Parts: sequence; structure tokens; C-alpha cells
Amino acid sequence: ANARLDALQARINPHFLFNSMNVIASLTREDPEQAEMVTLDLCALFRANLQKAGTEVDFHEELALCRQYLRIEKIRLGKRLQLEWELPEQIPVGVKVPLLLLQPILENAIHHGIQRCLSGGVINIRVSTTKDNLFVVVTNPVGSNEASGTATPTSARSPATKGNGIAIDNIKERLSTIYGLQAGIVLTEGQKQFKVTLKIPLSR
Repeated sequence: ANARLDALQARINPHFLFNSMNVIASLTREDPEQAEMVTLDLCALFRANLQKAGTEVDFHEELALCRQYLRIEKIRLGKRLQLEWELPEQIPVGVKVPLLLLQPILENAIHHGIQRCLSGGVINIRVSTTKDNLFVVVTNPVGSNEASGTATPTSARSPATKGNGIAIDNIKERLSTIYGLQAGIVLTEGQKQFKVTLKIPLSR
């Protein structure tokens, strides 16, 4: 199981690293303070990426890593990337989730959604809890095909977004290995939006 988790451990996308370094380089002279912030955010993501596969962290820590990732992408994409957070007033104490579980989902939302929309769009992150489970719902716009003006499918099974499917399948495997049938991930694809819903048990 540990070897399996190690193989499925989320890895920083080389393209994201390349883009982040370009952002830092462009900010070095224009805005040194922001360049330093991006560098620290990038270091935090790599530090998390180097932790042992299967590591579980407090949910608030996972959210903090997501914010750091999105901060870098926001600087890169500017007004094209808009974010909406819907968080409960209080999340139960001690809720643990697999490290870097959400980041690949957000990366897919940007790569297969925002970047394929000429005018960008909104990524909505909604968190809620029930007596037994934590739910995280990430919604992004469906990217459009600039040449034909038609919608490009963003389903994890769509040929045009094979990379999206690999990331989602990895998340499914990680959840199954750690939680068995107690956790799950559901994909919902519409004409204008693509939604990923995660269910994680509060205890097991």
C-alpha cells in the first residue's frame, strides 16, 4: 500500500514550475516584495511535495497550500482567473486529508478550464460538512475551442483532456487506498461547467 501511494503521490507539474520561475523573474525588478512572496509560496509547495506519500495533514493546512498555489496562478493569469471561496464558519477540529489532494484538482480547473476560455472565468471552491463527512466541490468553466467556437469537453474521459483523467484517476486510487469505500470523487460535466465533488470521512 505504501509503495502504491508513493507511485500516486502528487508531483509538482514541471510546466507550473517553469511558469512560476518566469513570474518570479518578471517581478524581481518591478515588485521585489511580491517576487519574494511567490518564491516562498513555491517553496512551501515543494516542501509539501517532498513529504512521505500517504501523509495526512490538517484540512486547514491543505487549504493554505491551495491558497498558495492559486496565488501564484492568479499573478500569472491576472484578471482571467477569478476565485470564489465558500467555507463554513467552522470546520470540525482534527479533520485530516491526504496531503496535496486538492491541488491537482485546482490545477486541472485552471489548465482545462480557465486557460481554454478566452476571457477566463471563475473557479468556485465550496467546503461543507455533515455529521460523518467532509465535502469539497470545485467548479470551473468549460473551456471553449477558439478555432471552431464550440465547447471542448472537460470530462476526465475526454480524449482532449487525457491529462485531466490521469490526475482524477490518481486521486481515486489515493482515496481508495487510504479510506476504502468511505471516500469518493464524483465528476459532473455540463455544457458550461465542470464540477468535481470530493467526499472524505471525518473519522474512520
